[in-house]
Amino acid sequence: MKYLAVLAFALSTFGCQSLGERDAGGRISDYAARADAATSKVHISGQCLSACTMKLGSAQGVCVEPDAVLGFHSAFHPGMADANPWRALSPEGNAVLMRYYSKFPRLAARVAPALETLTITLIYAPELIALGVPSC
Repeated sequence: MKYLAVLAFALSTFGCQSLGERDAGGRISDYAARADAATSKVHISGQCLSACTMKLGSAQGVCVEPDAVLGFHSAFHPGMADANPWRALSPEGNAVLMRYYSKFPRLAARVAPALETLTITLIYAPELIALGVPSC
């Protein structure tokens, strides 16, 4: 218990914000607002999928924990995905995603092909770090 109190103090002192263990993503507009309004450095740990990956463009910086796994796929129009997944892909949404990934050009180049499909491409912490994302 004492260690948890020390950890909580350290996190509040250093202004870190953790994403938790599993974030499955959501609407691009919601995550863009969160990333743009961030007031502290974002620590990504565990699974960060879909729109959650926009935290890479957080206004106050970002780092990945050793257990981080990010999942990338094309932006899409939810109402259309069931009828014809290929028509549901959103080039406009993908352009927004790439703006948030652009702080890390090698990572942006690596995930660009993933934005052409609805299949999730997973990238683990060691590769993220090798592509220029800071480790925590």
